[in-house]
Amino acid sequence: MNYIFDEQERIKARSIKKIMLFSYLLLFAIFLTIVLLIAFVPSRDMSRRFHILFVIINASITVIFLCFSLFFYALKFKPIRFYVRMFRDMDSGLQDEATGIFVEYDKSITTKDGLSFYSLVLDAVPLRRDDISIRKVLIEKSRPKPDLITGERVKVITHANILVAWEKA
Repeated sequence: MNYIFDEQERIKARSIKKIMLFSYLLLFAIFLTIVLLIAFVPSRDMSRRFHILFVIINASITVIFLCFSLFFYALKFKPIRFYVRMFRDMDSGLQDEATGIFVEYDKSITTKDGLSFYSLVLDAVPLRRDDISIRKVLIEKSRPKPDLITGERVKVITHANILVAWEKA
C-alpha cells in the first residue's frame, strides 16, 4: 500500500499548529501589555491634550492588532487547523476500502472542510447506491498524483472520500 500521508507529516503539522498558536498568544500578551501601559501611564496632572494623544495611540494599536489577527487567522492558522483536523479524523474515523478501474483525474479543484483537493475518478462497485458506479476519490492538492494509467485496477482506502492509501490491484 502506498500511503498518501506519513506519520512525520502528521507530527510536523501538529507542531506547526502549536508554534503558531503560541506565537499568536505571545503577541497578544505583548499587545495587551502595551495597551494597558498606555492606558494607565498618563497621570491626572497631565494636560488633556496628552490624554487625547494616548487614546488615539491606543486606538491605532488596537486597530492594527485586530487587522493582524484577522489576517493571521484567515490565511495562516485556519488552513493548518483544518489540516490537523483532517489527520485526526483519519486516525479515529471509519475507512472504506474499494477496488475499481481508474478512469481519469478530474481537473477541477474541490474544496472540502477548508482544504483543496483534486479528484481521482474510479469505476467501482457502488458503496451505497446500485445505480452509480463512478466514484470520485479526493486527493489533497499538495500531494503528487499516483502513477496510474487509464484502465488499471486500483485498490483504494479512503476516509470521508479522501484518499488515505492506494495500490495497483
